[in-house]
Amino acid sequence: MNTQQRPSWPDDFVALDGGRLCVSPDWVNAFQAAGWTSLDQVLNSSLLQQMTRFAARDNCYADLPETSLRLFVKRHRVPPQTAAGRSAAEIETAAVERCHQAGVPTMKIAAVGVPQGGDADRTGYNSCLISIQAGGGISAHERLVELRQSGDDPSARNEIQSILQAVAETARRLHASGLFHGDCHLPHFMLGQDDLGNVSAILIDLQLLSRRRGMASQSKWLKDLGQLVASLRRTGISPAAIDDWYKSYLLQGLPVRSVPWTRSLLQAAVESRILWRRAEGFYRRNLRPWKNRSV
Repeated sequence: MNTQQRPSWPDDFVALDGGRLCVSPDWVNAFQAAGWTSLDQVLNSSLLQQMTRFAARDNCYADLPETSLRLFVKRHRVPPQTAAGRSAAEIETAAVERCHQAGVPTMKIAAVGVPQGGDADRTGYNSCLISIQAGGGISAHERLVELRQSGDDPSARNEIQSILQAVAETARRLHASGLFHGDCHLPHFMLGQDDLGNVSAILIDLQLLSRRRGMASQSKWLKDLGQLVASLRRTGISPAAIDDWYKSYLLQGLPVRSVPWTRSLLQAAVESRILWRRAEGFYRRNLRPWKNRSV
């Protein structure tokens, strides 16, 4: 993954609309051709097709006339800023940059729309994060469900194994960097290909990303694992396949160094499903029920 050629936010982005709309240099021409030269033009564009609506944001997509790549747009509503003084779009963009710096496959940002100081009293939408469609536009969850329904043949088993390994590798890189997703379900792992043509899992939806050190990392780690295990089981793949995912994730090394287990104890926990039960128990006790939704 060559991060040196990737424009980083905000230094390499082109500021439009008095800094309210910051666009990757690769996308300036396409935005101008679409009439997207201000934050308001993007937020109220007829090109946006709404996919899902939440209390704080809409998830949309847009196909600009000057490009064949699909864009995904998170359009945020007021309040314009968090208690820390940053908009929701800025928070997630900073999380994306953290993942890129850590070598975690993640979203590529086309533009960020942020409110300015004088925008505090505006109503309606106030910020947006625009990213490029990750991979082929299909998540690990969707593809695993398709493969499970296609029957038990060798090609399906091989592809399932490749997907599970890719998800394990992305999750391991994330956790080894001291980062935790906070909403670590399979629909947030989009499938793509790396530079060698192998299956890769691209992490999206990073607004809850956090960094923890020391013992505080254990609860975040178990939360991520609990969410992953629950969504793996929800696809209907076999328990043996889920055990293989654990092996791929853990046998590459212990990603969370502060957890008070040695590597051998963790490997034994995988084999006896102690870790599985602990992660799922944590999920049931502490997290809201997960709903299959596109975000």
